[in-house]
Formats: sequence, structure tokens, C-alpha cells
Amino acid sequence: MNKRVLNIMLSGVAIIVLAFSGCKKDTPEPTIEELKNLTTLPELTYPTNNAVEIPTSFTFTWNASTWSDGKNHGDFSYEIQYGKINPPETTFSIPTGITEYSVNGLELNKKYYCRIIALRNGIVFKESEVYSFTTETGLFPTAPTLTFPANSAIECSIKPRLAWSTSTDPEGKTVTYDIYLDNSSNPTTKILENQSITSIVIPTFLEGETQYFWKVVAKDADGNETSSGIRSFTTKANAWIPDNIFRVYIKAKFANAFNGDTLLYKHNDISNYSDRFEVFNVNNAKGIEYFSSLTSLLFSDCHFSKLDLSKNIALVSLYCYSNELTELNISKNLKLKYLTLLQSKLTSLNLENNGLLETIWVQLNMFTVLDLSNNPLLVRLTCYNSKLTSLNVSKNANLRFLDCSINNLISLDLSNNHQLDNLICSFNKLTSLDLSKNTKLVYFNCSYNLLSNIDISSQINLGSLSIDAGVGYHNGHSEGSAKNPLTIIKVNDAVKNHQQIKDAKVKLPNMTIEVYSGGVKTCSNYDPNANGGVGSCITP
Repeated sequence: MNKRVLNIMLSGVAIIVLAFSGCKKDTPEPTIEELKNLTTLPELTYPTNNAVEIPTSFTFTWNASTWSDGKNHGDFSYEIQYGKINPPETTFSIPTGITEYSVNGLELNKKYYCRIIALRNGIVFKESEVYSFTTETGLFPTAPTLTFPANSAIECSIKPRLAWSTSTDPEGKTVTYDIYLDNSSNPTTKILENQSITSIVIPTFLEGETQYFWKVVAKDADGNETSSGIRSFTTKANAWIPDNIFRVYIKAKFANAFNGDTLLYKHNDISNYSDRFEVFNVNNAKGIEYFSSLTSLLFSDCHFSKLDLSKNIALVSLYCYSNELTELNISKNLKLKYLTLLQSKLTSLNLENNGLLETIWVQLNMFTVLDLSNNPLLVRLTCYNSKLTSLNVSKNANLRFLDCSINNLISLDLSNNHQLDNLICSFNKLTSLDLSKNTKLVYFNCSYNLLSNIDISSQINLGSLSIDAGVGYHNGHSEGSAKNPLTIIKVNDAVKNHQQIKDAKVKLPNMTIEVYSGGVKTCSNYDPNANGGVGSCITP
């Protein structure tokens, strides 16, 4: 074979080899299932399976998952699950590349279960087997023993000293104490905590003649706790008056009924006192409940929001001036006859049990309704400037004086109030008012309403009258103070020339004035300003 032929043959082989090499196919990417099979299990390194005495706060660690083919198909993120049930359900996500997770606050001497889950792009690739571990049993302080007062002690101070034995910690750690005290046989109210001493005086005064239960819980720096047993004691009949002004006031009256600054509320001077209290500028009314025979009480310029007089069952008179009351309990004051509430924040007033009330004076309050249906003996009612939208006095047949001015009343039924002699209903929104049954009226003020007609023809004893008829509003005020737009007024001979009638005729010249005598109309159109101010019947 010559050299030329050989070169041709070798060139052909090269072409064939190149052709085959150019047709080689790319290796396909592994599927998800194939990648899962290439993933190694994440393995917990701490705690190990079935480990015991694991601290209640520690860090989980584990070996990262890898690719068994040695290639890098992507990084793994992890989830850790742990809890007291198997399989564990509480899941926590761990960022990519992190192989540890810290926990704290596990319970002592409890068995927990845990596992690690490896994920790629949010898809679970491998789950470790479930491991278990048990937390440390803990070395607890010794139980303190309650030493004072003796169990079931009586006649204890209302601010008693409590004492107990020292607790020790087996590991030599510092022990502190939490003190629990209340009226429950298993007290849950913590009154002091983290105390390093074994004797304290409680920080507040307790109620007198009351049974209390208490216990002490010793705890070390790891949070291991041991409780004492529970004891009880009963306080003596002493009381602390928290408001200094009120306490000084009472002590000045009843020096013999005090033990230091605490009131001996069963002292005869206290329980038998039946006179009057006049108290000013106090912030707390606690202590008033011990004066069960008190008959008259005045609180003025006081700053408490609640007043409970349910223990003051002999109370006849109650006066509260300029206060911040939002709650008032007089449900047990069945003897109450006189009630005054001036300037409070009360939004309601319950008088259903106060059937002996004769006088009510409530001013500058915030209630919109006043129920007087259970107060049949009521003689005098003053309820002005109290935001009332309705007032029912139909059950108050003995009512003689009524001042309901400066409210939001649109109607007022006085048909059952035959004894009424003084009526002030000015500054409301009344459009009509029937006075036909109120023949004893001697004083009548209905100024600044929306009345188009007034009939006072049967009020023959009327001596004082205020109607303020006209157009417009009181002193430039708007709604709520309109002058009565009268078109007709019926009068009797006694008041036909009253200055208010004359003024009304001047302001409303088209207003008709009818005059009656003994129930019979004697003039259909009367002008009190005619004939030089003497008055004249224009139309008989």
C-alpha cells in the first residue's frame, strides 16, 4: 500500500470518529425522586436518642444532609419538630445552611419527641427518625414551713406579719420566696415575690373579721419551685380608713374607737352613732360602711367614683355635692327620705327600693331617664340640667314642687299631680302642656319651650308667672332655648294683666288672649296693654 492510499484511509477514520463524537447526547438532570434517593438523612447529634437529664433550655444540633453522588444539586433548609406527643407536631423552620435550633422553657421531668426534616426549594426530601429525650428532674429547694401566725389563728392584725422557715437548695443556689394570700382555700393571689427574707409584713391592710389563706413558694435560680403547706388566719374587728382626710375626721369624733390609726369598728361609739357626717374633699369613702346607725350623710367636693351605702341602713338623708360619682348603691337604704345629688357623672339612678323618699334634688347629672314609679310619697322633685329626655311622675300623686328645667323633655304628663303648686319646666322642648288638673299652682315657669298655646285659666291662685313668649332664642342661643311661639293663651282675672302677659302681647301682637272666670269665657280677645295699660276686652 502506497503512502497516498494510507493517508486517505486515515483521514476517513478521523472523519468517522469526529462524526460519532459530534452525535454524543447531554446527560439529563435527575428527577425529584432521584434526588430524594441521593439525599442522606439529617441526623440529630444533640440530644441523642433516649437521652435523659436534658436541660429545660438547650440547643438542638444535627448533621446536615448531603448528596450521595458527591455532586452539588443544591442546598438544604430544615424544619425541626418537637413536642410531648409522638410523632411531634410543632414545627419550626430553620434557614438554609443552619443546623442548630435553641429552645427554652421546657417542662421538668417530661419526655419529648423530635425529628429533623431536610427540604430543597420547600419540598421535603428526607425526614430523620423520631428521637426521644427526657428533661432533667431538677433539684428542688426544700419546702418552707409556715411558722407565724399559727394555723387557724384568730384576732390577727389587719396588717399581719407572716413568717416561715428557710429553704435550702441541694445545689447551693440562691433561694427566693413568693407569698400568696387571699380568701380561697388554695390561694392564688401573689402579694409579694422574689423575697430573700423569711418574715414580712404584708403591704396592704386586710379586711376585718375575715378569714385568709396563705402559702409560700420557694424557688431557685433555675425556676425549680417547692410550695409550703397552706395555713389560715382570721383578722380582728379592726379597719383601715385609707383616705387620710376621712380618717382624721373620724378619729377626731371617735378617738376612743381607734387602736393607733386603725378603727375598732365594733366599738359602741361607732355602731351606735346616729347623728350626721359632713365630709369634704376626700378621695375614698371606705370606712363609711361601719356606721350602720348613721342617719344623715353629706359628701362634698369628693373625688371617688363609687359609693356603696348598703350597710348604712338607718340613713334618712343623703347629700352629695360636686363629686365624680359614676356608681351609687342606695338599694338597702329603705328609710331614705331626702336625696340630693348635685353635679355627678351618674348615667343612671336606681330608686326602686327607696319608697319613703319625699325630696329628690338631682342637678347637673348625666342620666336621661328618671324612674319614680316606686316613690309614691314624693313631695318635692328638682331634676334640672340633667339631660332628661323623659320624666314620668304619674305615680307621684303627692308631688307639690317640680323643677325639671334645662332638660330635653318633649312631653310632660301632670294629669295625676293634683297637689302641684310649683312648676318650673323652662328650657325644654315642650310643644304642649295640659295644666287642667293642676289648679293649685301658685308658681309657673314654662319659659323657652315650643308652646303655641297655654291654658292657665283655672289657676286662680297663680301669683308668679314666667312664659317668655316671642320670636327667636334666649340671649342669642340656638336650639333648646327658643321663646314660646304663642298664638293663644287662656288666663283668668287674677293674671290677665300680669307683666308677662303684657310683654307677650307686645312681642306677639297677633296672639289671642282669652279670659275666663269660674270656668266661663268672659272675653274672647283681651289686650292687657289697652286703655293706658289698664287692659280692655276687645272682643267679648
